[in-house]
Amino acid sequence: MRRSAFAVLALYMCAAAAQPGTAHKRLPSPAGTPSPLNAYRNRPTVLSTTPSRGAVVPAYAVNLDPINGNTFVFLDAANPGELTVIAPTSRTLAGGAFVGNDFSRFYAIDIDTFELLWLDTADGSETLIGSTGVGGLGETWTGLATDPNSGALFGTTTDLTGNNPSSTLYAIDISTGNATLIGMFGTGRITDIAFAENPFPGARGSFAPLFAIDTLSDTIVGASGKLGTLGFDAEYAALLDFNGSNGVLYLAAIDNVSPTFQPDRMYTVDTAFGTATLVGDISADPAGAELSAFAIAEPAGICSVIEDIPWISETPTADTNAPGTSTPVTMTFDASALAPGTYEAYLCFSSNDPTNRMPHVPVTLTVQ
Repeated sequence: MRRSAFAVLALYMCAAAAQPGTAHKRLPSPAGTPSPLNAYRNRPTVLSTTPSRGAVVPAYAVNLDPINGNTFVFLDAANPGELTVIAPTSRTLAGGAFVGNDFSRFYAIDIDTFELLWLDTADGSETLIGSTGVGGLGETWTGLATDPNSGALFGTTTDLTGNNPSSTLYAIDISTGNATLIGMFGTGRITDIAFAENPFPGARGSFAPLFAIDTLSDTIVGASGKLGTLGFDAEYAALLDFNGSNGVLYLAAIDNVSPTFQPDRMYTVDTAFGTATLVGDISADPAGAELSAFAIAEPAGICSVIEDIPWISETPTADTNAPGTSTPVTMTFDASALAPGTYEAYLCFSSNDPTNRMPHVPVTLTVQ
């Protein structure tokens, strides 16, 4: 394509019928409000959209404290010795996840009421979404994670009692809270899961690799099975999340040093062998801390960081479709200001289709 040329490509913005049980990157737009259509580049080396609050690895969590009350907190996962209280919460929350790199909404599940909700990371205010429909009878909600490729939210339940427990994986609809069974992990006590961003060493296909922590065997479970032992006795709650900017897997867990000393500590985990390396104690009183919900606020996924693409324009940039219908989208490529070479980007659609909230289309422009 010559530099003076304009190229026009027609795509289609489609609407699909809602499928219950799965949820993807962003909450649905209000009724009658068009969903935006944005162009994104491949993720830059330096991420500037992270709400760092001065942290190296910004993270949010719920700290359980039976004496002083549970709190929603901010911490630096790389320097976890200080917890900054955002707000108290009367709930006992498990999991912890961000959806679609929206770090204003911290998703968690109330293990007593089985309800999905989100906490505002600015002030800790709580917004109830709805019941998962799952809980009790040996199933306690333990973990949450978002697939950075599809934006789908998943959760885990496990039996916290007995010597032969099993754990279950569910897809969770962030519009309703409804949980749909995916399958069983088998024997073990899975207390959390985390998705690595694709591409990942050894990863295949379009699905992000899933990692889980089993506190019954004190091992990390990957796609190929148990990777190896952590090197310490982890107890509930043991929580995983990836730093989206560099792929480091963090683990916040109770270390069962002795019956009288069980500090909450932060580790990094080797995703090849499963071994944990101590980062530091969590809070100034690690023996009195217990994080039950934890998520790192670093962007991940192809559509993680918005950036204008000057050589692409789209018409329309927003539309509303009935299920099963589509709207043509015209992309215009302007190579007039570009030097010869190949240019790549992704066009990301923010949609309220519960089966595909953030579809993306690779775009390549060759200037000769």
